[in-house]
Amino acid sequence: MGLDICWKKFDITGLSEEDKIWFNLTWHRLKPVARFSARPHPHQAEYIIATLSNGTVRLLTDMAKHCGLPWDTVLGSDVVRHYKPDAEMYQSAIHFLGNDDPGSVMMVAAHNGDLVSARQIGMKTAFTAARTSTARSRRGDF
Repeated sequence: MGLDICWKKFDITGLSEEDKIWFNLTWHRLKPVARFSARPHPHQAEYIIATLSNGTVRLLTDMAKHCGLPWDTVLGSDVVRHYKPDAEMYQSAIHFLGNDDPGSVMMVAAHNGDLVSARQIGMKTAFTAARTSTARSRRGDF
């Protein structure tokens, strides 16, 4: 629906339905930031590595397959029917990962809002700086 608004706003015409579907599914084919490659996480044998996202399970699954991301599972908003920063999203991660103790789950995020919301329900939190490959190459920071 949002794309339909954009097509009209910017007077974009001539796209077939197939073109529009391909464009709309671009999110499913995103490339990961270079440091999040397909290599296994160093603690993957010890911990469950999951993504908690406002995206759908299908979107997250497609991204993982396309990018080779080493997630054990995906937790999407369509399952919980809530969106971050609603507490229900963070509580669902604790529930779906089979924990009763919020402190046994750590939210790692590049968004401070995510971390604040997770901490408010008792999850452990860790900040990771989000840098795009373009930003790294401009700064020479590999």
